[in-house]
Amino acid sequence: MLLQILIGAAVLLTGLYFRLARAIAYEGGVPRFGKPGVLGYIQAALRWTLDAEALIIEGRKQFNNGPFVIPMLVSQL
Repeated sequence: MLLQILIGAAVLLTGLYFRLARAIAYEGGVPRFGKPGVLGYIQAALRWTLDAEALIIEGRKQFNNGPFVIPMLVSQL
């Protein structure tokens, strides 16, 4: 029983990881703040949630006051 729960949890987490990876795939011309990949996206989204002002200031410096995309923890419908 425990093995089935662990396998189910592993399958669920793997599915969520790949679902998020597809959701954050962005082919636009505007750069995204944060490290590449799913973990970089989550890290930047958490930083936005905790201290948005500092993230905006850092993004402006990083992209020379140009436009950039900020990852967030909300989904778009």
